Order: sequence, then C-alpha cells, then structure tokens
Amino acid sequence: MRQIVRLLIVTDDQSETAHGGFLCWVDQDPADAGGDFSRDFHLGEFVRCLSDTSWVGFDLRIVKAHRSPAGHEGFTEAQIKADRGADVIGFRFDQPFTIDRREFTLSDFDVVMFFSLAFNDPDPALAPEAEAIARFMEDGGGFFGTGDHFFLGAPLLGLVPRVRSMRRWWSVTGPNGEPAAPPPFGSTRIDTTRAGADGVTNFEDQSDDVPQEIKPKLYPSGYFFGRIRMLPHPLLCSPDGRITVLPDHMHEGLCEVPDNLAARTFIANAPFFKNADYIFRHYMAWLNLVWVLPLLSWWHMIRRAKVSAA
Repeated sequence: MRQIVRLLIVTDDQSETAHGGFLCWVDQDPADAGGDFSRDFHLGEFVRCLSDTSWVGFDLRIVKAHRSPAGHEGFTEAQIKADRGADVIGFRFDQPFTIDRREFTLSDFDVVMFFSLAFNDPDPALAPEAEAIARFMEDGGGFFGTGDHFFLGAPLLGLVPRVRSMRRWWSVTGPNGEPAAPPPFGSTRIDTTRAGADGVTNFEDQSDDVPQEIKPKLYPSGYFFGRIRMLPHPLLCSPDGRITVLPDHMHEGLCEVPDNLAARTFIANAPFFKNADYIFRHYMAWLNLVWVLPLLSWWHMIRRAKVSAA
C-alpha cells in the first residue's frame, strides 16, 4: 500500500476585489477576468499540477482551506466555497474544522502551505495561531508560508517562528529591529520583470513566457571524470539539469539571512531574528552535495564495474 502524504493548502482574501482561492484563471468566464471576482490570485494551476503529478512512492491527498467565514461580503458558506474552490472556509490554524462530518486539526496533516494575501504589519492578536503553527512544526510537520510584495501575508506569517526570520515582512523597521520590506512601487522596488517579445517592459510581461534568469551559487561536489563537479543547492537541481530561471515579477519581496545565528527561533516566544536553522540548512545542503551525492555516484560506479566483471 502506497504511503499517503496529507497536504493542507490555506489562502485568504486581500479585499473585496482581490480574492485568494483554488480555481484556475483560464476556466473563468472572460467577462469576470478583469472584474471584482477575477481569479488573478487563485492557486488553481498550482493545485492542478500537484494533483496531476505521478508521485514516486506516495500519493498526495490535498485539502483546500480558505480563511474567509460564512457571511463574508454577504455570501453564504456554499457560495464562498464555490467562488473560492475551497473544501472548508472560516479556517483558523488553532481551531479544528470539519469536512464531510469528520473533524480535522493541524496534526492530521504532514505539510501545511499558507499563501496569504492579507496586508498589514504582523498582528499580535493572531499570536495563538502562530503558536499552533509552531507546535505543528515542533511535532515534525512541514510548514511553508509566503506572501507577496511589501507586507502581504505579514499579519500572521510575520509572527511564525523561522518564517518571520527568513523574509522581510514589516512595512517599516519593526519593534525589535526587523528590517523593512522593499516597497511595492517607486524606484527602490525590486523589479525582475523581463521585457516581452516587443522589447518593451509592461506590467503584463510577468505573465508571458520570458522568465528572469538567475545565477545559482555552486558548490564543489566531488570529481566527475577527473574534473571537480559543481552543483547548486539541491532545490535548484532537477532531472533536466540546473534550474536557472524563475518567474519574473514587478515588485518582489526579499528573503533575509539572519544577522545572529546563535540561537533558534522555532518556539513562538523566542527572540526575533536569531536563527541557527539557517546554518543547519546551509550545512546540510553543502554536506549532501560534497559527500552524499559523490559517495552514491562512486558506489554506483563500483557496483556497475562489479556487475560488468561478473
């Protein structure tokens, strides 16, 4: 029997005209594509890709949760579920929820992903939810959290241990010295948009087929036919080679290398911006590239040689 990996994907709304959801943009009525109910911020293509992939050694079971409650913007529970493509609405990380008469909590999942559109600085009122996420991670659960430019996603994600130290979330310098995120507009924004086929940079070019190019940092990874083999971080390795492009965008956020690596921030009440986990992640990636992959390659070559000799 194949192992089941249980994935919970969570999103929210930004405003009355910017809704997060799980439906595909290309499936909507063309009349709605530019209106108040546009699926510009939906995750439908991402969910479809996860669902359609033939995973090796396991199957993926996905639950889609939305944070808007029944009555939001005058819609019923059924209407919000249909409009956002969600399995459950009114979701809170520190509260159980029900699907088809079965009750779930975070502990029922292996991985949780939160794609947040809510904008504002980190909100202390959401600390109980951040603590629930911290306990989930402490118990071995995997958590991924992201927003968009400036402080999108910050009200909750800016409180979550480790997540709050790996990205700039604040609109201004935070109360504990947290650095401000880059602005969404103006000359100091981080713009990676590449010009389209017409050679002119437009807002729509971030949706075309011309991505931004990246230059991954390379690490020595043993010898290959007498030459030092150089590879990027495992996240940027693929069966087709190095990943050297990413989607372009007109106002990027900014990831952060913590300035103090002497302690962990895994628990919710730890001091901000002290994250030894960065060293661990960096070291383990280096270890895998320098030792594990070369040793496996060496073992494979020896094994093939023995088989050939036999």
